[in-house]
Amino acid sequence: MMLRDLERILLNLKDYCKMSTYKLKDFVDPIAITVQNPAKSGYERFVGLEHYDSGELVIKRYSGVELLTTNAKAFQKNDILIARRNVYLRRAGVIYFNGITSGDSIVLRVKADCKAQTGVNRELAQKVLPLVLNTDKFWIYANKHADGMNSKRISKDMLMEYEFDLPSLEEQKVLADKLWAAYRVKEAYRQLLTTTDDMVKAIFQKMFGEGEYPSKALQEICKTLVAGGDKPSDISEIKSSEYPFPIYSNGEGERGLMGYAKTYKIKDDAITIAARGLVGYTAIRRGKFTPVVRLITIVPNSEINLFYLKYFLDTIEFKATGGAQKQLTIPNVEKEQIIVPPIELQKEFAAVFNQAEATKASLRESIASIDRVIRSLINQ
Repeated sequence: MMLRDLERILLNLKDYCKMSTYKLKDFVDPIAITVQNPAKSGYERFVGLEHYDSGELVIKRYSGVELLTTNAKAFQKNDILIARRNVYLRRAGVIYFNGITSGDSIVLRVKADCKAQTGVNRELAQKVLPLVLNTDKFWIYANKHADGMNSKRISKDMLMEYEFDLPSLEEQKVLADKLWAAYRVKEAYRQLLTTTDDMVKAIFQKMFGEGEYPSKALQEICKTLVAGGDKPSDISEIKSSEYPFPIYSNGEGERGLMGYAKTYKIKDDAITIAARGLVGYTAIRRGKFTPVVRLITIVPNSEINLFYLKYFLDTIEFKATGGAQKQLTIPNVEKEQIIVPPIELQKEFAAVFNQAEATKASLRESIASIDRVIRSLINQ
């Protein structure tokens, strides 16, 4: 199904619905089956808060149970999990495997006698409720009634009282089928993203992974490695900029007004590496302003292709140092060994890389478009 056809079909459903009102407790029961000693429980999959993806209808990620030392809760295929903490992150989804989760999740199970109570059969309810629990209306309700200040929590009692509208059975089925069809198309595009990455990785390995080309330290193939207050001749300083950062207002450690990072305009094409936060994240910057306070900026010399180097850097697991806030420094980075094949081979790979990036950009645009359509229908 083409993306435009899918959008047209979905958007034609907007005026299709006559509503009836229900409460969540009409459809589901909260489940609290304690699992002691999870590592020896026989379960293989654990879903923690780190495995939720905000706004996603399905929870797919998980880890093993081997290192778990505290009690957990069991869930089964087709249950719905909701993250109790940090309500603003909007984390709720259906799950399609058996496993265990932490006390920070609420487990909801569609009632066996759902049809008798609501007129909606269990199979249809399992499709519809993840849509209901990802609406703006639900999360506004959850935020309003959640407990706490900094880390607001949902309670089961509050959850069960949530009131929502549904159309007739026929309309529910049509809407659910179309929305889940849209979700499957989105997942297919996501799989194509993964396939594209795998293809580029395989080509890179085939071209450069046999050990036939020399390696050099990063500092040997770069004209500049810029961080902190350094200012080589390759860059020009901009005294004020759009990049604010927190500074201390006095010598006693009191955090005060916002100041501005020392910022440079790179004259040549460059690559930046995140020194804090998303440590190791790389980006290509072409004549742009660069706030060096949180970035290391690299300007490659004529031996190395910009796009080849960017891809190679993404294969490196940089060694960050520090305590609570890990960071990279130039000494961490400049000694990294980079394979340096002939420049023509690098350019050949760069052409593959850029074509793959263009394909991925188009796929991401399609995914975002489907997401917008789904959100618009869910939030009618």
